[in-house]
Amino acid sequence: MSLSSSDGGLAVPQRYWAILTIAIGLIMAVLDGSIANVALPTISRELQASPAQSVWVINAYQIAIVASLLSLSFLGDIVGYRRVYQAGLVVFAITSVFCALSPSLPLLTLGRVLQGLGGAAIMSVNTALIRIIYPPRYLGRGIAINALLVAISTAAGPTVAAAILSFASWRWLFLINLPLGVVTLWLALRYLPDNPQRAKTQKFDVTSAVSKRRIQTVLTFRQREARPSMAADRGPGSPASPVYDR
Repeated sequence: MSLSSSDGGLAVPQRYWAILTIAIGLIMAVLDGSIANVALPTISRELQASPAQSVWVINAYQIAIVASLLSLSFLGDIVGYRRVYQAGLVVFAITSVFCALSPSLPLLTLGRVLQGLGGAAIMSVNTALIRIIYPPRYLGRGIAINALLVAISTAAGPTVAAAILSFASWRWLFLINLPLGVVTLWLALRYLPDNPQRAKTQKFDVTSAVSKRRIQTVLTFRQREARPSMAADRGPGSPASPVYDR
């Protein structure tokens, strides 16, 4: 159930609770894109994997998001943004536990792929939900807050990871998403608004979605493969070189 204000958007205080709901989900999804960077040496050592292999803990998550973001956004137009967001929270929380309990790097990488799908569902409908939550005259403010949260979460990822690792195992980098996901799901069920769905005749094109996912995955993978050679060409002092990244 949603209450509308006279000038559009949600009425206060439901508007504030809805903003908090999408903010928490977005922060979780963005943080998990970089939070594992600090723990890669520990993960590599504990799971008996090489440094090159352990990098896929990061790559798998990011590639899954890039490959499925547009398709899930279109799915939100058909079945509703609220449903896609809630489904994303469920997938994200469950796969976070899967990642935390993974006994090997292949299973952890698989968990990160699935977690990336949940993160993509959260991110794909975030801006669309903002359009429904805010009145038109405040839409710019909502998008600005959204962009600010993404920037802060991206920058804060390594710091948050270091704080958690100072007193807990790397597995808590993922386990912490479970209570946050449960709370956010409860808020989403209670406060997020529905959106008008498209006509029943419009269907989700699975073949097209899979084709786009393949193309985006290949492009992202090739781009990541090209980075080491580009860094070598630039020399050890360049910002893209492995020496600089360390």
